[in-house]
Order: sequence, then structure tokens, then C-alpha cells
Amino acid sequence: MSTTESTQAREARRHLGAQLAALRDAAGLRQHELAPKVGYGRSTIGNVEIGSQRVPRQFWLDCDDVLGTGGILTEHYDAIEATERQAAKDVALRLGEPDGASSVDPAMAVHWTGMLHLLAGSHNMFGPRQVNDAACRELAVIGRYRHEAIGDIKTGLLAVEARWAEFASWTADNVGDTAASTYWLDRALVLARKAGDAPMASYVFMRQAQQAADRLDGARAATLATTAATAPLTDRDRALCVVRQAQGHALRGDRDACSSALKTAHRLALRAERVPIDDDPGTIGRHCTHAYVQAHEGYCLLRLGNGEEAARLLDAVLDQWPAGFRQDEALIRTWLAMAYAMANRVAEAGGQASQALGIAAATSSARAMRVLGELDARLAPHSGAAEVDAFRSAFALVRSTRRM
Repeated sequence: MSTTESTQAREARRHLGAQLAALRDAAGLRQHELAPKVGYGRSTIGNVEIGSQRVPRQFWLDCDDVLGTGGILTEHYDAIEATERQAAKDVALRLGEPDGASSVDPAMAVHWTGMLHLLAGSHNMFGPRQVNDAACRELAVIGRYRHEAIGDIKTGLLAVEARWAEFASWTADNVGDTAASTYWLDRALVLARKAGDAPMASYVFMRQAQQAADRLDGARAATLATTAATAPLTDRDRALCVVRQAQGHALRGDRDACSSALKTAHRLALRAERVPIDDDPGTIGRHCTHAYVQAHEGYCLLRLGNGEEAARLLDAVLDQWPAGFRQDEALIRTWLAMAYAMANRVAEAGGQASQALGIAAATSSARAMRVLGELDARLAPHSGAAEVDAFRSAFALVRSTRRM
């Protein structure tokens, strides 16, 4: 194996070790406490966590079992092993390559794609700040390899780096770092264009539209979302673009345009759900389910001033919301609380806001906290109601003690 490939393998093992350390910390275990549970010494745990010692697959199976990770560590380990096996085969093939061939293993793009999937899946477990830090560190590594690569390998790494940059922007949004979020999203667009990845460039425009909607800038949200929808897209990704258009129209008070966009988004999302998500590799926005569209319809009704209808829809959405999507749940609950407040159902607004605050604090969701700040101001005139006072006291405490 070449020096470059050895470095690649070490980087992957280092990242896996860092994941183990984060999961161990999250479980409240020290190295010496985890060690006997998996049949190893404390020094082995320490060495594995810094990527300096290799251990067999059973070690990772046992760690997943003890830490209750759902198999994420073993899945990552298997991906690394598969990459290394492929790298060993590629060495033999490259012995006869002409000078100037890339020294970067083409399997690294696949490796980083899998790693991104794992990191995104662990978002609710670690919280956005730890995940954002990990994404930024990994982007520096990907950038170094992309700089060394040539030809199709470089193009593939550009595309992968674009997706990591968008992910870093998303996690920065969730911790409230607007400057970092804007930087990484702009960077993702540059990388996607260099890679010739039109769907990814479109996805970035959609995300910029989402940011505009979060700032309540309806005109910019609608314009960016319309731009995003001009590329050839899968149904889910196009539905996301149309949802952003609907949000923009709602913020501008255009009921007819909003309703038309939502009908299109529902049709696209329902059609997409006929295809199992694992059979839809071209889709970037896999989170865009029919329930997601329904939740954003509730948001649009809220912004259009229809509190009662928004409350009915959002309440129904939350009844069937998947447990794993906690950050989205926090945001939807803040919308429901806002809808209750708009309908003058202040006790229900306070109760729902307290639930949303608990999730937002647990997941460090700055986006949900921003909406809760808006709700706190709206409920201020209703101080004296027990549920409202409980929420406002808890919100003041969380806002003063938590770094969001």
C-alpha cells in the first residue's frame, strides 16, 4: 500500500476513533469503564480513540451493543475495511499505469459519501455542535486529497466536498452560526459547479431559499426557490424547491400562489413515496416526505394568519412524526405553539412551547430557539396564565445558560 493510501486509512481510523470517544462520552462512560464491558484494557480504548491501534470487528460490535448506537460504529468499520480491500486491489492495477496518474484512491469518494451518511444519521445523538465540528475537520481532509487528485477522481471529490460543505452549512444553521452557514453554503455552490453537479447546485439554491425564509424574506425565498427548480431534479428534490416557493409566497401574503405551490409539492412527494428511498440514489433531500410537506403547509397557514387551520394540521402531523427527526420536531412544535397563540389558545400555546423548548435545548437547535423567542414576545401580554409563565421562565433560563 502506498504512503498516500496509508495516510487515507489512518484518517478514516482516526475519525472512527473520534466517533467512539463521542459516543462513549454521550453514554457517560470513561475509558476505564467501557474497557471491561468490551473485554479490552483502558489503554486499548485510548489508542483506538486516537486512531493508533487496529482492533477486530467484534470490538466494534461490542461497543455498539454497550453504547446502544444502533450499529453505527460497526457500519463505519465495515466501510473502512471495504475501502482498504479495494485500495489493495487498486495498487496492483496501478503498477502498470503511466506517470502522472492520480495517487489518490478513487474509493475515497465512496468512503466519504458513506461517512457523511453516518454522520448525518448521528446528528440527533451527538447534537449539531459536535457534528458541525466533525464536518469542518473532515472538510479540511477532503480538500487536501481533492487538491492532489486529477481527472475523474478530482471531479468525484469535488462533488463529495460540495455535499459535505452543504452539510456543514446546515449544522452551522442549527447552532446559530449564520456567518459560517453562509460561508459553507457559498462554498458548496462553487464546488458543485466545478464538479458539474447540477442537482447539487440546485439543492444549494433551495437551501439559500430556506435561509431567506428563516429570515422572513419572502421575496428572496421565492426567487431562489424558483431558480433552484430550473434544473432536472428527482421528485423529492423538486418538492423541496416548491415547498420553499410556497414559504416565500406565504411570507409575502400571496395565498393563491402559496396554495398552488403546496398542491404541486404534495403531488411530487406522494409520487416519490411510491419508490423505496434506497432505490432512489439520485435524490439529495431524502428527508422530504409527504409528512414534511404537510408540516410546511402548516407553517404557510401560520404565516398567512390562519392559526386554527395551522394548529389542526400541525397537531395531526406531530401525531405521526418519526421519533428520529428531533430537530424538525422541535421546529414543528414551535409552529404549533405559534398557531395556538394566534388562535388565542394561550394555555395550549404555553404547554406546546414548553415541549418544544425541551427538545430544542436537548438538541441545541438554534433555529427552534429563534422561533421560540418570537413566541415568547407574543405570549408576554398573557403572563399570569400558568402554562405561559412556566414556558417563559424556562425559556429565559435556557436562553441565559445555553450556548445555542
